[in-house]
Amino acid sequence: MGYSEVHCHICGVSFNISRIRTPSEPRTAAWSCTRLFAGTYVNSRHYTRSNCPPGCMVALRARRNPWGFGLRGYADRVEPTSAHDSATRDERPPGHEEMFPEQPDPLPADEIDRRFRGIGVTHELEHIAGPDCSYGPVAGGGYNGQNISLQEIRGCNTVQCLVRKPSGWEPEDDDQEFEKSGAFFLSGLSDYMPSRDGPGLSVFPERHSCTQPKAENIFWSESRRMEYALPFHTTCLEIFKQASVHQHGKIDIKALTGWWELEANETSFQHFPRDPAVLEARNKFWTHNPGAEYLVVNPCHVPGLDTLLTSARLRRDSCQSATTTETRRSSEDTIVVDPFSVLPQEVRTMILLQLEFEDMTNVQLSSRAFRDIPDTVFHNLIIRDWPWMWEAWSKLGYSIWASKSSEELEEAVESQRRQPESNHSDIPLVPDEERSNNGDASEAQRDDENSSKKLMPTAGFLQNPHATDWRKVRLDISRKLAGNQLKGLRNRQRIWKDCQEILARAEKYRSEGKL
Repeated sequence: MGYSEVHCHICGVSFNISRIRTPSEPRTAAWSCTRLFAGTYVNSRHYTRSNCPPGCMVALRARRNPWGFGLRGYADRVEPTSAHDSATRDERPPGHEEMFPEQPDPLPADEIDRRFRGIGVTHELEHIAGPDCSYGPVAGGGYNGQNISLQEIRGCNTVQCLVRKPSGWEPEDDDQEFEKSGAFFLSGLSDYMPSRDGPGLSVFPERHSCTQPKAENIFWSESRRMEYALPFHTTCLEIFKQASVHQHGKIDIKALTGWWELEANETSFQHFPRDPAVLEARNKFWTHNPGAEYLVVNPCHVPGLDTLLTSARLRRDSCQSATTTETRRSSEDTIVVDPFSVLPQEVRTMILLQLEFEDMTNVQLSSRAFRDIPDTVFHNLIIRDWPWMWEAWSKLGYSIWASKSSEELEEAVESQRRQPESNHSDIPLVPDEERSNNGDASEAQRDDENSSKKLMPTAGFLQNPHATDWRKVRLDISRKLAGNQLKGLRNRQRIWKDCQEILARAEKYRSEGKL
């Protein structure tokens, strides 16, 4: 078969996304998720450096065995934690670092060529992205760090699966309600999806004795269909949950798994109506096309969104009704007869809700009765026009899985293991808020551009949506989207559309008695 990728079955995007760091970023800001190439950084092996535009640089890295490391996604474990780790990971003889030192500081390509010889034997060159770097579409390339921040790209490599329950399955304390009542349970996480012809997907933590789910978009063998598991980005499942709650009033995992089982063939998967940018990038290896970075931006934890929503909070009493405005208007409206002024506020609101957001200014100019439009109108327009903006309506919080990577979970367990016995406590891998599944929303933390590894909140919704200037929210988001900001919301809108299509197909199968 050769190299063949399994993709997110919800959004259609690869899990093996790479990022090229900028000259000012640390090594941990770069990784390659294709083991055939570099591993913890994107090298220049498959790219002619003379073709790099001005601004691109390279860093000299000691060559490592590309087959011998355990990929961790975000971690560039340059310094081994022990002598044993060093020998296992790098498979290099003692004294290698002294004989063949690295040059970690980025340098112009011509300076590397002038100062160092024998690069192909002892070293590799890490590619460092300039503003106009075009290395993305090349095999072994990655997205330009100038165009997508660490905070934005967080979570793009994390894969989780829905696994069919075996006979004798018993619920555990950290299971979500749909796991307890449905036919599938959630696996642990992985930060790398191996090729179909590789060793197979390994996840952490082990859940319900599952450590290697057989993730697949396609049922290659009908006799093994009960073994296959549905792969997805953890954030994509959160979007599907919100979409199903919006449509059915509940989390409908059966619609997702039923659609997957009925369409798990190559024709259906390839012809599912995806965003054109997805189809353009989805080749044997994922093509990191410039301008399509939004495809891999975290759609749940969107940098800048919390700040925008906080700035739109009303400083006045949110309970102030339109009656105060009505009293102020009444004296004005006696001067000029306005046919809308005699209508009750409820009727005027109904009229406004039939209009488009762009028509509101014209309505305000044409009639004094509509001069002061209640905030509830703009709130309802966002819910109607932007259902994917669930910060306006949903009380369903994010699962803790959407805020973690496999590496972080492993490090947490390892850190606890290394603590003195007296300091050990029974700290659950999944916190209490996940176990209770109460759906309460908690406010997102402030943006932190300096740390891509900071733990993210379990939800990002406003505590009181009725105390928000939703007109300002609409205008600010529209302006930022037009300026290629809030790329996570653009990606969320894309995935929401895919989820709507999945739900529509599941509904069709239900009406036909197939689901």
